[in-house]
Amino acid sequence: MNVLNTFIEQASNIWWGILAAIAITAILYLVIYTLFEGSKSFSPLSFVFAIPLLVLLSIQFYLLFGSISLKHTCNEVATWIDVFVPEHSDNTNISQEDINEAVRQLVTTVPLASSFVDADDISLDNDNTLGEALTNKVQTYLNWYIVRRVAWSMGFIVLATIVIIIIQPKTLSVHHKEHRKYRERQYPTRRKRY
Repeated sequence: MNVLNTFIEQASNIWWGILAAIAITAILYLVIYTLFEGSKSFSPLSFVFAIPLLVLLSIQFYLLFGSISLKHTCNEVATWIDVFVPEHSDNTNISQEDINEAVRQLVTTVPLASSFVDADDISLDNDNTLGEALTNKVQTYLNWYIVRRVAWSMGFIVLATIVIIIIQPKTLSVHHKEHRKYRERQYPTRRKRY
């Protein structure tokens, strides 16, 4: 993977992260608008609150899409490692030095792998090749990382929903009271006598 492909892939992840954040924020405001009767007119404060939500969701979706693309890259790297170390592709006679060399090659090819691949943690089962063992370790970590990104995103969305709903009744109740006073002045009610 060369530098230009990496740059294009990261730019694509940023772009899709921003688009996903905009779409989710728009859907959130649409759902609040349609489900909650009191939210027919949003306060300016609720729209100001959308800016940090967009930034936080953009970051989380960028990290999410980046980890998904890294998972696909790891599948290619497994094949590459098995080609790079063909004498050990069937995991016979693999020394710790060979595993260390494979990890160095993986980190050279995919620099982000250095933060979650350690040669001491690689376990070779009888049915795994060296490339599969390395990518299984990376993909296990990435699966957990993806779950955390989704959880953070959902947390931000739930928090934003609660805050926007809490902000709204204060502004709407003032508006409703003013409207009621206006109607009472326009159409005074008479007391009914029984």
